[in-house]
Amino acid sequence: VFVIKPQEFNEAQKVTDYLKEGRMIVINMEGIEVHAAQRIIDFIGGACYAIGGSLQAISANIFIAAPGSIEVSGDLREEILNESTLSPQLGKY
Repeated sequence: VFVIKPQEFNEAQKVTDYLKEGRMIVINMEGIEVHAAQRIIDFIGGACYAIGGSLQAISANIFIAAPGSIEVSGDLREEILNESTLSPQLGKY
């Protein structure tokens, strides 16, 4: 699993490259201007659709993208925000 915090639209291609390699990516859009964030998420969403993957919102600013070979199920928001997870700092966003 990769965690990425893109700052510019051109970094969306990096996420797409990871998806094509069969990797899951957590995308943190915190602090990015709304218009740029929307363009990035739209691009990644299109890439997910093209490869049969999925894009899910965990919170207002955090998303998870997965290729078709990785099934993402359950309530991710509950799992990630749960105090017993490995990354409880995500709950602070």
